[in-house]
Amino acid sequence: MAEDAHDAVRGELRITSVVHFGRHYVQPVALDFVREHPEVQIDLRLDDRVEDVVGEGFDLAVRVGRSADSSLITRRIADVDVVICAAPSLLSVQREPAHPSELAELDCVIYASDQVVVDRWQYTDSGVVDVVQVKSRYRVNHGELLIEAVERGLGFALLPRFLAADALREGRLVQVLAQYPLPPYAPLHAVYPAREYLPRKTRAFLDRLLAHVGEPPRWLAP
Repeated sequence: MAEDAHDAVRGELRITSVVHFGRHYVQPVALDFVREHPEVQIDLRLDDRVEDVVGEGFDLAVRVGRSADSSLITRRIADVDVVICAAPSLLSVQREPAHPSELAELDCVIYASDQVVVDRWQYTDSGVVDVVQVKSRYRVNHGELLIEAVERGLGFALLPRFLAADALREGRLVQVLAQYPLPPYAPLHAVYPAREYLPRKTRAFLDRLLAHVGEPPRWLAP
């Protein structure tokens, strides 16, 4: 509160975010924010593990899904829809699958970390949610490396649209099986400690991040 008695946004702001979203959406906001507010210091950490936000001293965390910690406030940023993609080079030598179940017999590139392996892909067929277990010769725990592997034609991939949007727009990737809707991931949320008084620096950064993402989110723009 003493810091906020001044007109300027000031002080250290510790932020953590899931890696993929942080790299493409939190980082640009953080760079602009620190340039515009010379009395602010930002400590940005990208990590897919679930941190102890209060215990590790973070002012703001960006996470997929709600926090089970009742001492935290959760604010929705955006829904996370997913798409199945492939490279044009792969589709030039291999036909597009006619049904998601066929992916079980095709090479896929999957996201895998210490916490999760995304090899069971859900889809909707005639209003019923089903799942296909995919196989892979290439697994990676980083979104940009995942995109690169798919662009090289190593297989099909299930990707958050916010991560795949540029590659789809530029024709480096093609969406497949679009006629079979995919259940969305849990929404992205901003999470911060429950306090009687939210510091101005945190409030200003969160407002800037929400404006940057937009509603609907910017990755859905044509």
